[in-house]
Amino acid sequence: MSKRGCYMFRMRAGWGEKGTDIRKFNLNNVAAKVAAFPKEKKLVFLNDMSDTFGEFFTDMEIKATHVIVIEANPDRDFQLLTKRIGRAMLFYRKYYNGRPPRNVWMGCSIGERSRLKRLDQLRQIDAKVRFVSFEPLIEDLGDFDLKGIDWAIVGGESGSEPRPMDPAWAENLRRICERDGVAFFFKQMGGKGGDGAGGSLLNGVQYRNFPRTDNRV
Repeated sequence: MSKRGCYMFRMRAGWGEKGTDIRKFNLNNVAAKVAAFPKEKKLVFLNDMSDTFGEFFTDMEIKATHVIVIEANPDRDFQLLTKRIGRAMLFYRKYYNGRPPRNVWMGCSIGERSRLKRLDQLRQIDAKVRFVSFEPLIEDLGDFDLKGIDWAIVGGESGSEPRPMDPAWAENLRRICERDGVAFFFKQMGGKGGDGAGGSLLNGVQYRNFPRTDNRV
């Protein structure tokens, strides 16, 4: 996916920041950020402004994130979302025998048909929860197998020049999720603006389903 479709790069451009070295958004600050959360917060999304498995991090830096942040907080679950699911698969094979810490929810981004191959790599990671962010959804993905995936998050693109999403594309994903037993979460229709642009209803219905967390314990 191009930087145009990634809200992280759009936000950084708005802040007047350049380049793709986003270490300071992850490794240097994430431990303090997590420590500041209230004890009641049990689910933490690490990759709102970074990609843990990006090429700008070494394996040792990724391992440090796991040891210092994830493994040090076993009472919280951590959502990791990446476009580099192939690297994540190889990392977990090398350092964790293919099975991440039990408090990792592992996800990948898919917004177009050419990225569907990421599903097979995600399935090879024995995470507590496997999820897919179909965001931004920029084309009809057709019919495909979602078995082995626990959660699907679907949404259109937002920003100053968003590419429109046809509701039929999202409805197709909802039907696939229903068929394959995958929890379906519809985030937004998309449009000009930030998160929540275009509203959170799909054909007049709100879908806010979450996955079971006892599938692989």
